[in-house]
Amino acid sequence: MKQTSVKGSLEAILLSVIDKNDSVYGLEIVREVAERTNGAVQLNAGSLYPALHRLEKRGCLTVEMRTPPQGGGPVGYYSVTDEGRRVLAEQRKELRTIHRHIEGLVYS
Repeated sequence: MKQTSVKGSLEAILLSVIDKNDSVYGLEIVREVAERTNGAVQLNAGSLYPALHRLEKRGCLTVEMRTPPQGGGPVGYYSVTDEGRRVLAEQRKELRTIHRHIEGLVYS
């Protein structure tokens, strides 16, 4: 399957995945996105971590440094804040509107 660009939707994708899973680290987010999209969306560290840091800076996420289950050094576990849920609801509404307009153009 062709990989899909998520430019413009990355924050909504991240907030959605993290909110569903409560507290997850980067590799878990990457795996969840790939699994839920049947591999169509592949995140990489170059886009993932800057987006996570932006969301944290905006107050949408909190991060707690912990050791992952498989061991190794501490990694950041992300959780969505109330502000993050508000932003996610707003972005979902915007995405639904955009998709409706695109469907109107493509399928009519």
